[in-house]
Amino acid sequence: MRAVFLIIILSLVMACAPVDTPTDTTAPYIPRELEVRISPNDAATFMLNPSPLGKGSYSQGMVVTIDILPNEGWKIEEWIGPVFNVVGRTAQV
Repeated sequence: MRAVFLIIILSLVMACAPVDTPTDTTAPYIPRELEVRISPNDAATFMLNPSPLGKGSYSQGMVVTIDILPNEGWKIEEWIGPVFNVVGRTAQV
């Protein structure tokens, strides 16, 4: 059985936010981009739950579940990145 390596990347997406006024008490929305890489790329597919917001980003602090679906003949060898609650083909970030 061949091995699949998963690389999870979180990055801060720079976004313009309105300038706070003295009466504005809400925090600006700062999106986080989640990138999932599978190596080799044709070894598996993945599903994200919930799906990304807007242009592939998530709000700061949101927990995302990643389900990896290895193709026939492949197995998950290693998760690389800031994942937790890893159980088999599922992890959270």
